[in-house]
Amino acid sequence: MAEEKGTEEVQPDESAFFEQLLKVPEELAKSLQAQYATALDQLRKGQLDHVGIAVKDAKAAAKVYEALGLRDAFVEEVPTEGARITFLMVGLSRLEFLEPLGPDTVIGKFLEKRGEGIHHIALSVEDIEASLKAARGAGLEIVGEAPRKGASDRLVAFIHPRSANGVLVELVQNPP
Repeated sequence: MAEEKGTEEVQPDESAFFEQLLKVPEELAKSLQAQYATALDQLRKGQLDHVGIAVKDAKAAAKVYEALGLRDAFVEEVPTEGARITFLMVGLSRLEFLEPLGPDTVIGKFLEKRGEGIHHIALSVEDIEASLKAARGAGLEIVGEAPRKGASDRLVAFIHPRSANGVLVELVQNPP
């Protein structure tokens, strides 16, 4: 049977798609990034959200992991935390490279005292207030009085390493 011209299914060219995607205006790209992050956040509830790694130079640190096949998802400055954060996706989780914006920031002081390395692990929670209440009820020491705004407009709170086997644990609640 002869095929009519123009009726065969055309397979999309992925490289052309990504070339076009790179031409997307910055505002749209940020909107798509936020939508993608929200969808991933919904999938991650109750899971490992990220591992925070304190580094002197986030771009240099990211190159190590890019050589292993990970790709840079995005970079965000969080002045309230005194850090520039580079995120690399690892499945539904991510690595978060924390570069200090100055020596007197939390990350700057961490690097001075301990050097580069794992700073914290973060767990995704649905209700940060309920999670903090449960943590306090279990006798865990919370850093700070209340949750605060962190990267990507998410609420964050920390459990002190003294209460978590030497590991700083971040609780992360996504915006509604």
